[in-house]
Amino acid sequence: MPHEQAPTDVLQGLTEAKPLGTRTPPADPPAEAIAVVAAHLREAARSDPELADACRRLGDWLTGVGDAADAARKVATERGPDAAPDEPVATLIERTLSIGGMAVPVAVRDDGTAPPRESAPAQEAAPQRRVEPTRAPLSVIASRARVKADCCRWAIERRSRMEDGADFDQIIKPTDDALAQRLRALPDCYGWPLDPYVSLPDDRALDDAAGCYDTLADALDLAQRVRADDELLDTHAQRLYQMLAECCSALRAALLVCGVETDRDQDDTFHTLRAWVFDERVYVERHMRLDDPADPAAWPDRREEIQATAAEIERGQASVKEIRNLTGRLGYIAKRWQDYDAAETVVQAQKLVDAVERLVELGLRPSHTSIRDPLLTILDELPADMEFTGPFAEALQYADDFAAQREGQLRPEKIAPPEPTGDVVAARGLLAGKVAVLIGGACRPKAREALREGLGLRELRWITTRPHETITNFEPQVKRDEVAVVMLAIRWASHSFENIKTACDRAGTPYVRLPRGYGVNQVAREIMNQASKAIGARGAD
Repeated sequence: MPHEQAPTDVLQGLTEAKPLGTRTPPADPPAEAIAVVAAHLREAARSDPELADACRRLGDWLTGVGDAADAARKVATERGPDAAPDEPVATLIERTLSIGGMAVPVAVRDDGTAPPRESAPAQEAAPQRRVEPTRAPLSVIASRARVKADCCRWAIERRSRMEDGADFDQIIKPTDDALAQRLRALPDCYGWPLDPYVSLPDDRALDDAAGCYDTLADALDLAQRVRADDELLDTHAQRLYQMLAECCSALRAALLVCGVETDRDQDDTFHTLRAWVFDERVYVERHMRLDDPADPAAWPDRREEIQATAAEIERGQASVKEIRNLTGRLGYIAKRWQDYDAAETVVQAQKLVDAVERLVELGLRPSHTSIRDPLLTILDELPADMEFTGPFAEALQYADDFAAQREGQLRPEKIAPPEPTGDVVAARGLLAGKVAVLIGGACRPKAREALREGLGLRELRWITTRPHETITNFEPQVKRDEVAVVMLAIRWASHSFENIKTACDRAGTPYVRLPRGYGVNQVAREIMNQASKAIGARGAD
């Protein structure tokens, strides 16, 4: 809500020099008029911090007036009616003093001296209420700092134009008025570079002050963003508070060079920062003391660091959002996998590959639970004719290892197996009572037992593999006479494992490649398609 006068101007207007007790008491105001004014004032103060602050300070002043009157009555009562009369008191006049940037009404004698102060006995004196100074919101401090920076730069330009003889009304006054309007729009915003009674320093000092004001505003904008997110605050609090301390200290040093002893924005920022570091137990190593000032001239580097930190946070938040979207996509595809036909599974599998590769680029490990858990449910259902490499192959390996370790806890028990297919019956007829070797991945106890029972095997030797492992570790199993067939799970095998077929050929052991999972129907189908004749011939021998 705009005002024609700042709150301090209003207080000053209310407390102009007038002898106390000389005014004629007005008639009591109508109650309905008071109600209307109070309603409008309350509504306006909700949206106008400046008006709310003025009302608060006026209320504190009125409270003090009432406290003083109560104390005076108490003293008069204790002295009694027979007490000696007071000596004559000179006429009191109200004057307005500016203390800390705020107008304060003070009663003085007409001769300029302070009036005598009466008080209750010390042992009965009521404790004085301590009123904390009101600090502006961070957004207001940042806005005031930016307009002051513009005032500093305009002061440099203004001085140069005045020296060149520029027309005041056409060249100087419009900018003066525009800046003055911006200053009036903000509470307690004193544009000292435009004050005609201030002796300005050289251009270099003004430019450093402008840069320090802008840097402080950047730091405050970053602080608002970081403190609005607990995760960001946990990560960046130390770095943020150190930058704020440096900006605040540098501004103070720059203003001292300009002859400005105090500044509301520098003061508000420092006290706010001090409260933060105290409450949150954050140690700020430098620039929190008067004897450790920051260099005002280093504001360009300081501002670049703040902007780089803001950009880093921006990228981090964008990455978090993208990671959330990609992991959601993995879960969605895995959940709907059973609804896809054969052609669609190829399309969706490629989407899985792309999502996992991007997640790894964003910093997630292939073993991350957000990648692993969706893949656990479709490990055995991925298209058999797709070859997976890179981060997606690693993610599949981690998921397979985890399934082997925690199969009983994380993978639900399946319903009783369906009736065996013709391939299962035929494969069982070839392998009943015999030994088979399965090479690849991590041994899954339940899958191994299901294969052993489904194919009627006496034993299924599942050999766990690791990437780049030499095939010499498997050759002894391949050469054993009791082994009826060797199966290689190619999804979990290195390319060098394909040489196992050569070893099988030399030993005369039937060899089967398993392109997909470990389901009994899938394995039986591959056995019958690839090695039924060889197994039958070996059994005949």
